[in-house]
Amino acid sequence: MTLHKTQMPRFVYVGKGGPLSVIPIKTLVEAGIFPEAILIPERSQSSVRLNLLPVQPPRYEDDLATIAADMGLPLISWQRGFEAEIEAKLANIGINLAIMSCFPWRIPAALLAVPEHGWWNLHPSLLPAYRGPSPLYWQIQAGETMTGISLHQVETDLDTGPIISQASCQLTDAAGLEQKLAQLGANLITEALHQLQEGNLVTTIQDENRASYQSFPGQLEKDR
Repeated sequence: MTLHKTQMPRFVYVGKGGPLSVIPIKTLVEAGIFPEAILIPERSQSSVRLNLLPVQPPRYEDDLATIAADMGLPLISWQRGFEAEIEAKLANIGINLAIMSCFPWRIPAALLAVPEHGWWNLHPSLLPAYRGPSPLYWQIQAGETMTGISLHQVETDLDTGPIISQASCQLTDAAGLEQKLAQLGANLITEALHQLQEGNLVTTIQDENRASYQSFPGQLEKDR
């Protein structure tokens, strides 16, 4: 699938914090590419709430709320059960793309349909292998020596959407693995945004014959 030529897309950045969320958005901003807003899941112990942001929110290292405050970006906190309100907010902002990394929930079809170019997701495996919510855990358990990160279109089924691009690396240093994959993923996003801007972004359908899925460690398969 080839997307039509457009200007640099207006996008919302979606994540929950940690290296896989934080490094890509910092890399984009350093490259002069800013999101219209940052979207995070509501956290039960956070003072961040939909439409109720404190004057000085709690500051945490590797936290998207802190990054939004530092950059002066609008912060949207998604509370489950308020998907219609999130849909309206995203439509009101006028985004035509959502970029997601390390977000813990499935995205409903109604939200996927808001931006014309859909949603992109960074997934820390070489899809279609190791689909699911804990891919790094399962790759380490399997004794893999190579891993990577995939940028793909989001569909209602988990991690099944067409692949935009991928990058691989050796799985030798578990301690710094998330940081390494996050930087590779940040580069993939930057390149893909420029390709979309120039009208030459091409995606590849995943090969279901090579697909595998693993759920949460020690739990039955379930929704994020």
